[in-house]
Amino acid sequence: VMCATEDNLKQRAYYGPTGIMNFGGPVGQCKLEPFVLDREATTKLWALSEKETSLSWSL
Repeated sequence: VMCATEDNLKQRAYYGPTGIMNFGGPVGQCKLEPFVLDREATTKLWALSEKETSLSWSL
């Protein structure tokens, strides 16, 4: 809900619980690992996910 209602949030950022390992605590900006923005890695992960679930999404 925060991301849909707050002004001035950073683009390409991850918001969620800020406690230990992002499992609890107050909501805020969390660390975004570099591989999350790696186009090649995300493309491979998407293809593997479609293969393993037998679902294909045409986005």
